[in-house]
Amino acid sequence: MSRFPGLVGMLAAAAIAAVSLPAAAAPGLQVAGVPQFAGVLDLGPAPALLPVSLALTLDYRHDAELDRLIDAQSDPSSPLFGRFISNAQFNAYFAPSTDAYARTLALLRRAGFTILRTYDNYTLIDAVAPARTVDRYFATEIHVVRQAGSGLEYANARPAILPAELAATVDTVVGFDTIQKAHYYTQRAAPTAIMPTAIGGPLNGPNGGYGPLAIAEGFDFPVQHGFDGTGHAVANVAGDVLNSDISTFETYFGITRTGKLLRTTIQSPNDGANEEATLDVETMGSLDPGADVHLYILGDPVDQPGEDAYNKIVSDDSVDAVNSSFGVCENQDPTYGQAALKIIRQGEAKGISWSASTGDGGANECNGPQSLPAVLPLVLGVGGTTLTVNGSGKYVSESAWPDGGGGVSTTFALPSYQKGVHGLASKTHRNLPDIAFPADVQDAFYFDGSWGIIGGTSWASPTSVALQAEVNEMTNNRAGFSNPLIYGIFKASKYKAFHDITTGNNGFPAAKGYDNATGIGSIKGFVLGGLE
Repeated sequence: MSRFPGLVGMLAAAAIAAVSLPAAAAPGLQVAGVPQFAGVLDLGPAPALLPVSLALTLDYRHDAELDRLIDAQSDPSSPLFGRFISNAQFNAYFAPSTDAYARTLALLRRAGFTILRTYDNYTLIDAVAPARTVDRYFATEIHVVRQAGSGLEYANARPAILPAELAATVDTVVGFDTIQKAHYYTQRAAPTAIMPTAIGGPLNGPNGGYGPLAIAEGFDFPVQHGFDGTGHAVANVAGDVLNSDISTFETYFGITRTGKLLRTTIQSPNDGANEEATLDVETMGSLDPGADVHLYILGDPVDQPGEDAYNKIVSDDSVDAVNSSFGVCENQDPTYGQAALKIIRQGEAKGISWSASTGDGGANECNGPQSLPAVLPLVLGVGGTTLTVNGSGKYVSESAWPDGGGGVSTTFALPSYQKGVHGLASKTHRNLPDIAFPADVQDAFYFDGSWGIIGGTSWASPTSVALQAEVNEMTNNRAGFSNPLIYGIFKASKYKAFHDITTGNNGFPAAKGYDNATGIGSIKGFVLGGLE
């Protein structure tokens, strides 16, 4: 359904051209390029009064010190290891100043914007203005476009330029288009599909897919040793769930939850986001029955709603780890990646960990570039495997799932935690994945009143988030930036805490040690928790 039904008649006779229009950028800092997506047609300049919503991320104070703090917090040899800061401490030293925030708000209002939302951490401002105001202030041109499968949206047909008066306070601006970019990484089995090694009982759903015990027992999660996430919490960025779906799933598999399900609505969700959220909650909630699950509900997880969700998470500061089971190619929306990384850095200084799916299109999903947010250096990128367990749920084997994402970033340099690791496809740029968990279409799933089988790295990423909450309970602390810890354990103990996956490929072959199909491999949960 179109977001702009009143425009349909107005634009019926409009000439249709490609959305990418040649235009020279005005002098100044470009904050948004012209979006390049297949299946998007330009219907011409937007009506002058069309509302355009933007999210502006402000510069931090002492920015370089924030990076050094995050590094020290994840370094076991540092006196700051595991010593995370509070909201008040972040606001006092790193957050944009109240004067900078007030000045930016005043400039936006003077330019003709209405302020939609402000935040106590002074990091983000949501503002809206008519298209003609956005065009003038950011030296761009908003057009109405038609996107296949979505309907009428809008997009900037010229690069957007940051006004000089905002340059002293603003880092990034997103929201110049509403093109639907992100993909939720799920795959459904045919209704008649049955696991070829169906094992019955509580390990198996009605259609033959694996239940939560296959993960908990197969990977020896701490929940099997009494650490069920009690006192901890996880967050999910996607749609909403039906309580009846979740309770039916948990009842079938004998899960008794004591943790709460909490909701914060950022944006009205869509069907794809709700299916994704259901998979995420069934995964995290069943593996972490004592942990609270916070839903940050939206339909489009990138650009303004995505930044709003991330910033609300870090300003709430109530969860241990964040799941992002979605992605957009890093070359298609780099401004989103820059803004997301800004907010993630704040969260990790407070001890919040981030995990994200690497994608369901194999190594060439983006024709070279990798998936945001998984490719961000401060995010744990989780790839996919095919799992086999025995009749008791014990681990037998894994192989690389052919559709699991992985490869080399075209944007981000090799992070320090990957230096010295053998098997990387690149020794100069960020490699994905970091780890892997089951993602093949093997997971029992109850959604919208019916059972099925589902898979995708959208199953793998919430699995890693559930594990993080249990490990945090074991260690009685948050983990924050977990990548250096995981790679550090790998470098020190090799496969004591991991399964080395050496068969299969996603375009990259699985091999001994690190590979770009399964990363380090999958995690032996309780062992890893004992080594952190």
